[in-house]
Amino acid sequence: MEFEEVLNNLKLEKENNLAQECLNEIQNRQVLFHSGFEQEKKELTSLYRLRLKTAMDLNRDKFEEDVLANWKKTIDELESCSAKKLKLNWVRTEFKQFMIFWNSETKKLEGIFYLYPKNTIKDQEEYNTGIINGGLTVGSKKYNKGTFIKEWK
Repeated sequence: MEFEEVLNNLKLEKENNLAQECLNEIQNRQVLFHSGFEQEKKELTSLYRLRLKTAMDLNRDKFEEDVLANWKKTIDELESCSAKKLKLNWVRTEFKQFMIFWNSETKKLEGIFYLYPKNTIKDQEEYNTGIINGGLTVGSKKYNKGTFIKEWK
């Protein structure tokens, strides 16, 4: 999903505190946005279940308890949702990176969790520029208070 569609769909999620927090960040601060990708629900949830297991078993000291609990809850919700395919977007704020899962067909929010980034947005921008200068792609866009600022291609 592109930025405007994510923004509009988050506005509909009035009962979801994380969705509202993400929306607030998009509307009031600098964020990095990635339009994401679509994948079969089974494969995508399996991938994020494996990443969660690795985080809990091997890297537990690198993750806060709230992150792990929310991540687990989200994966459980995704596994029980009716979607055949999911679209994953992410929104990077200064203090959180939101992983947002949408039903590809209905565009309904199926799950959202966050991670605490280890670097700043400025550091991430420099990293993105380095990746681009190395001949690879990034796909991130920078927005300030909902206004497009920059894209890395």
